[in-house]
Amino acid sequence: MKVFRLSYNLVFASVLGLSIGLPAQAANSFDRSPEVISQSCDTYMAKFEGQIEQLVSDGSNATYETVFVTFDDFMTEFVDALLHDYLMQNVHTDEAVRQASTDCALKGFAALNALNANRPLYERMSAVSTQGLSADKAFTVNYWKQNFESSGIGKSQSVREQIQLVNDKISQVGNTFRQNITKAVNSIKVKPERLAGLPQDYLDSHPVNEQGLVTITTAYSDTTPIAKYAHDASLRKEVSIMTRNRG
Repeated sequence: MKVFRLSYNLVFASVLGLSIGLPAQAANSFDRSPEVISQSCDTYMAKFEGQIEQLVSDGSNATYETVFVTFDDFMTEFVDALLHDYLMQNVHTDEAVRQASTDCALKGFAALNALNANRPLYERMSAVSTQGLSADKAFTVNYWKQNFESSGIGKSQSVREQIQLVNDKISQVGNTFRQNITKAVNSIKVKPERLAGLPQDYLDSHPVNEQGLVTITTAYSDTTPIAKYAHDASLRKEVSIMTRNRG
């Protein structure tokens, strides 16, 4: 089982912390238009919803392979696509692309939140017996059952819907918080000699202004090379503090 199987909640705790690669199409998808992003989002969202419906309506014997392995394949495919849109909302230079990616990411969060209230999915997973399973597979079965139960799956339909609304609101607020950090741009001006150690292409892209100073912003393309290459420790500290005081 992939690392992802332990909990899809970890996906959005730290995108960079996952050991799941980006989808195969990601190499060329940076240039997608907002319209293409929206169409792609609708396509993989509909596919995922159909896959979950297919899983819960399967009348065959519920086994680890037919339920959990299948579920993991569906989830991994869905999150691979969603993570790319989640990334684009934070790093793309075009605001329209970022907005389309944001809209898609929020739909994805809502789809994942909805799983917590999916009673048929819980019942399908609960039908899998742990008898004869290896310790790690039994753990996975029990983990998901407990995850559902702690999310209120035993509550009434109306309560589960209220819980989902709260979870969706949390996703929206968290997304807005992250976007505010991304949009906040601070800068400092430093003497060019303080950039000793930086690669030549960095120096070429940061020319000296009329006052003889170089502008450094909180953009990752500005701060990461300084943290890695700058000889001036005080500059590294100054840039680090500036970055963390954004927003």
